[in-house]
Amino acid sequence: MFKFPKGGTTSAEQEILRKLRVWIVASAVACLATGILIGALVAGRPAVAQNEAQIARAPEALSASFVEIARRVEPAVVN
Repeated sequence: MFKFPKGGTTSAEQEILRKLRVWIVASAVACLATGILIGALVAGRPAVAQNEAQIARAPEALSASFVEIARRVEPAVVN
């Protein structure tokens, strides 16, 4: 895959690679922790509950909207 020089890697290169690995692992851990925190905050929030009045009015509002739309498109309907 990668071809290293015949002499291998120098100690300076090994140190750079080690620091790079540490940064990659630290970034991955930070991203994971951030995701867990956001998930915990969102999961802890209660959903907005609908009251009985809102639930009862929903079919009536949909019915009225359907009637209005049917009136508007009636001229375009061909039998």
